[in-house]
Amino acid sequence: MNFKNKLDILDTTLLDYNNQISLLEYQETKEKIDLSKEIQQVYQNLESLYSSIDLKELAITTHEDPLTKKKAQHLTELILFSRIENHQEIHDIRNQVKIELRKLNYMDTLNVLMINPDQEQRKKAIDQVADLCKKNHELLKEFIQIHNRIAQQNGFKDYAQAKLESEGLSDSIFIRYYQKLNKKFSPHSLSGKEPCDLYFQLGKTKNNIQIPDFDSQLLMINLFSDLGLPLSNLPIRIEWEDLDFSGACFRVSVGKDIRLIINKNLSGLSSLHYLLHEIGHAVYYCFCPRNSELLIDNHISREIMADIWTQFLKDKTFLTKYLDMDSESVQKYLNMSEAYERLSQLIQIRDSIFIYEAFKNPMISLPQIWQKSPRNGWM
Repeated sequence: MNFKNKLDILDTTLLDYNNQISLLEYQETKEKIDLSKEIQQVYQNLESLYSSIDLKELAITTHEDPLTKKKAQHLTELILFSRIENHQEIHDIRNQVKIELRKLNYMDTLNVLMINPDQEQRKKAIDQVADLCKKNHELLKEFIQIHNRIAQQNGFKDYAQAKLESEGLSDSIFIRYYQKLNKKFSPHSLSGKEPCDLYFQLGKTKNNIQIPDFDSQLLMINLFSDLGLPLSNLPIRIEWEDLDFSGACFRVSVGKDIRLIINKNLSGLSSLHYLLHEIGHAVYYCFCPRNSELLIDNHISREIMADIWTQFLKDKTFLTKYLDMDSESVQKYLNMSEAYERLSQLIQIRDSIFIYEAFKNPMISLPQIWQKSPRNGWM
């Protein structure tokens, strides 16, 4: 069997395994049953498949066509990153950190930090986070050291490089991107307001916006119809369930069976935002390569498609035509969206640079790295 045929068989097997995982995750979410053992078994099958592949053979593809080269390169990246992510030491240290995080009552604390304007409660929550980090400083440093060591064993400089390359990025692209974001969303662009103040303003504005009731399913049908792409002609199924998260897209069979589950407890524009986001993923899976896991690309492409679809909520025509919002409500919402984007980007810059620097500078203490992290002062 020649190399190309062998790679095509591996590719088809990968596609099948990932479809199996997606179906199990859908069933677990929809039926609220524990299928972790079944999911883990498929992941073990994936690992066995990866273990059977000779990386040296994948590297010798100079005689192959460009498409085969691309598949071989992507498969190599998957195998190398999988060796890191599924290493037993990585699993063990992550579980230790999860156990400690549970002591924080993470979601309640996050809600206080992000949306509660009560300064006393915010200070208490910050103190709780600081105390937990102080108690687990050595554990967190060990977390970083283990990730870097396993990454280095697999040919990377550190875990940051391994993670970035698994997303189709590089150190230089990452740094340039955040330098541009930091310049765009620097303090002077916030008109002197702190990001947290904008967030509270966002909540108040959101509550004051008058939005007529709308049927999400009907709205999607009309939108797809106007785009010349009837929803009934696409293999997309939308369901609303009682969830503890916003929603998810499951590629049960790429190009043939795409299922969305959206949190039915969400309402208004928030609900529509998450629906459009997941619809973006679904549309991607409808039209991406159907018979090749290795050509479905990294998740950046899927997130770009999701972001494209959420841009409808920044379009005045969409807001007036599909939501029947008046001009005053539209302008209020657009102002809110701009404030939200600024805030979320500032938080993203701060957190992403902090994590990146922590893996790049394992000998520097985390508090020192945090002090140098952009936008660290707003909390």
